[in-house]
Amino acid sequence: MASGKEFMWNYKYRAVAIFAIDMCFAAASLPLALALRLGPQELLNPRIGWLNYGVYLLVAAVVLLVARLHRISWHHITLSDTIGIGRAVIGINLLFLAALF
Repeated sequence: MASGKEFMWNYKYRAVAIFAIDMCFAAASLPLALALRLGPQELLNPRIGWLNYGVYLLVAAVVLLVARLHRISWHHITLSDTIGIGRAVIGINLLFLAALF
């Protein structure tokens, strides 16, 4: 049986791993959405700008940390957890839209 100190270390490690996975999904979502909307050849177009991509990842990191989605037990997800995920997604998109202007 794990001691209390070991349990907290494993819990923190798990939270960091889940946050990293969430950020990988966020990092993949913008190029995939642009490729579906504009076509894969447009991803190399300088009009799109990689600064926007960095801003999107920064906004996603802040919203995901504030929403604390990395602390949800995914074995027993509830309707309130799903609503929290939806709020985080909408928050990321709205804040990114505001940051573009």
